[in-house]
Amino acid sequence: MATVAVNLTRPEEELGEIPARLRASGLERRCGSGRRATPPAEVIESLRGCVAAIAGQELYAAEVFDACPELRLVVRFGVGFDTVDVDAATERGVLVATIPGTLTAVSPTTRSG
Repeated sequence: MATVAVNLTRPEEELGEIPARLRASGLERRCGSGRRATPPAEVIESLRGCVAAIAGQELYAAEVFDACPELRLVVRFGVGFDTVDVDAATERGVLVATIPGTLTAVSPTTRSG
């Protein structure tokens, strides 16, 4: 059975259909910390043996990809890839994506034009 790391700071009830879809797909789920301050060693430990990760704000640098060769997919739960070294991921054959619809509100200080 393939394992997916879910490294988010949100409680499961705020994740919508994600947990149910993983279970329905026969994927094992492992939870870890999705905080930006999570040490690389802790990120690596949460990803060992996983083929995919639903990532929060933890950092995905080259050392993480090197230590987790089974990892094939990192999906950011949020907007952008500022916490993922996309070049390092690509060089190692890891696809990086975002989950559509995770940003549902815009700050009132955001202005266009």
